[in-house]
Amino acid sequence: MKKNILKIALFYLILMPCLITAKTTVTTESNPLFPDIELGGGEETRFKDDFADTVMGNAPNFAEAFYLQNMLGYVVGKPHIKGWQAGFVLGSAFANGEYWDRTAKPDTYPAFAPIVNFHLGKELDSRSDVIGKIMILDLFMTGREPELSDVTIEDYRQFSIGGKYRRRIIDRKSLLPFLLNFEGITAGASADILTGYMGTKGLYDIEQDDTTVSTPAGDRSVDTELESEYTAKATWIQMSLGVDVISYFRVMRFMNLYTGLGCAVGYNWFGMKAESEGELMARDNSLDSAIGNGFDYRADYLLTISYESDYVYNPFPLMPIAILGCEIDIRDFSLTLESAVNLYNMQDVTMVLGARYQF
Repeated sequence: MKKNILKIALFYLILMPCLITAKTTVTTESNPLFPDIELGGGEETRFKDDFADTVMGNAPNFAEAFYLQNMLGYVVGKPHIKGWQAGFVLGSAFANGEYWDRTAKPDTYPAFAPIVNFHLGKELDSRSDVIGKIMILDLFMTGREPELSDVTIEDYRQFSIGGKYRRRIIDRKSLLPFLLNFEGITAGASADILTGYMGTKGLYDIEQDDTTVSTPAGDRSVDTELESEYTAKATWIQMSLGVDVISYFRVMRFMNLYTGLGCAVGYNWFGMKAESEGELMARDNSLDSAIGNGFDYRADYLLTISYESDYVYNPFPLMPIAILGCEIDIRDFSLTLESAVNLYNMQDVTMVLGARYQF
């Protein structure tokens, strides 16, 4: 029985990230003015692979950002809550940090997951407390639509709820009187769930060299450019259990520094559907004479290309993180700056600002 459980666990941890399904289809439609123009053999596959690579290159980044977002949000800079506390957190989780140092894969972009949640905490006894969090986010862009860019978010809805139990396992100790005190170490356990939907649109423009095109005069090779608009819809669900161990230090009675390690394990599902349609243009006049009938590459398009892509991705079920934070006390109010990094890839990070009141 124990061996079977172990095999199931190993299967989950090893193969879960590989449970990816992706399907992309391409259809072409001739220009009614020049109906004899078609893509040459193998070119549809070439265009399909370019679009599929763009979708598959960006979707995992969002999935990783949402996973990191889901396991955080309990921004408290002290090892123990006295009485009650209520707070608000504002920030974001970021994925694909390679984009900023220009080492990311082509046509991939940084992904973000907003962290906007309320949390409420209560003291249980002299060594332990409990904190609950909730986030309900609904953003819808109305009025005049902005000009299309690579990525424009049209609709974003998200719901998140979770709870965390903390217990101080090592007591405080004075290091340098008044200047620096070790406030102790806590061990925490949390359970979190996150669901969401995002609708985006933008421009999908690619240039391709040596595209084979069938013309009335035979196959020809020409440099082409596809100018298209896309729409994409993504849904996700994240369910995780987390643990962490955090050390706390107090500096000069008004500043608290804390750092530690944590890890989450759970089930994570991310699905995306993307569609695009655009006109394929020649970038030079090498086809004008082969096509004839007054074809002008500067004004006439070769044909229309449409894409449809369905994609499902399951992030790796384990996410180890490192946490670093600083909290400033102003009587019963506290302001906190906290950051965390995904140790699995060292590219996904969070940056949040929290404010809380203890009563």
